[in-house]
Amino acid sequence: MEKADLSKEKDQKKKVKKQKLINFEEYGTKKLAFKFSYIGFNYQGLTIQKHTDNTVEFHIFNALKKLRLVQGESPGEWGFSRCGRTDKGVSALGNVFAVTVRNLTKRVQPKQATVHGRKDENKTDSQQPPNIDIEETKEEKKDSELEIKKHPADVELYAC
Repeated sequence: MEKADLSKEKDQKKKVKKQKLINFEEYGTKKLAFKFSYIGFNYQGLTIQKHTDNTVEFHIFNALKKLRLVQGESPGEWGFSRCGRTDKGVSALGNVFAVTVRNLTKRVQPKQATVHGRKDENKTDSQQPPNIDIEETKEEKKDSELEIKKHPADVELYAC
């Protein structure tokens, strides 16, 4: 009886991870192209379909959403495009999709433009860049690595 109580207690202690809300306006974006292959035996084809969730794109889209790399529900909102398609049970090698994703680092607002270490007083606000993205960091370079960990094992993303 003690073992049952202990397992219940452990289950109760497990916390459900709450995802922190992301303000997408604070992040820059970039368009990434992914080259991918998949074994299609377990899927109803590549493209999203109304009658089934068991498509390669459905699983890729879920991975992008879980990672919070895209905002919104529709691939059209993400600038999604693809090259290639397959039918039920057909495998593919070397297909490509592109999508606009958020950067992992936040944008910074420039305080004032400088020219050779001096304030540039001749520039108007309209000539100032609206946002400057922080240089790509180690975290930023891992975008594709994060994506790869979230998709099914029989879908292989191998270029970004």
